[in-house]
Formats: sequence, structure tokens, C-alpha cells
Amino acid sequence: MALVGKGFSKYLNTLFNDPELSDVAIVLDNDEGDGTSAETKTFHGHRVILATVSDYFRSMLYGSFVEATKKEIRLPGVPYSVGKGIF
Repeated sequence: MALVGKGFSKYLNTLFNDPELSDVAIVLDNDEGDGTSAETKTFHGHRVILATVSDYFRSMLYGSFVEATKKEIRLPGVPYSVGKGIF
């Protein structure tokens, strides 16, 4: 199998924060002070990975919440700086 071995992590890393390959976008408040006027910043992710590592996201993304059917999920009040440690 070509992906197994030293090169596997390279391919795995391409999955993260890639809008083309992701199936959900998490929108957070922009507190970066990065010179942009954007009020929000977005992380692109994968429902199955988020649900695997977090009961919160498992309930949100696979439960009976409205977010289970949305492609973009806004988490108001959650600053980007906090999200960087999670996503």
C-alpha cells in the first residue's frame, strides 16, 4: 500500500483545514488582531474526526440538532485563539 510508511503523515496532514476536502466549516470570532477587518475566521474540518474526539461535536453533528445538516456551523462567543488549540 503506497500510503503506509513515512509518507502517510504527509497525506494525512493535507486533510486538515482544507476547504476542498472538508465536510464542515466551523466559524469562530476573529480575535487575532491580524490586520484584517474580518469579524470571523473559519476552520475546515471533518465531521467524523470532530465527533471521534469530542462528545460535544458528536452530539452536535450526528444528533438531532440543526447543525447536523449544516455545512457551516457558527460558534458565537468562541474566539479563534481558543479554536486554534482545538482544531
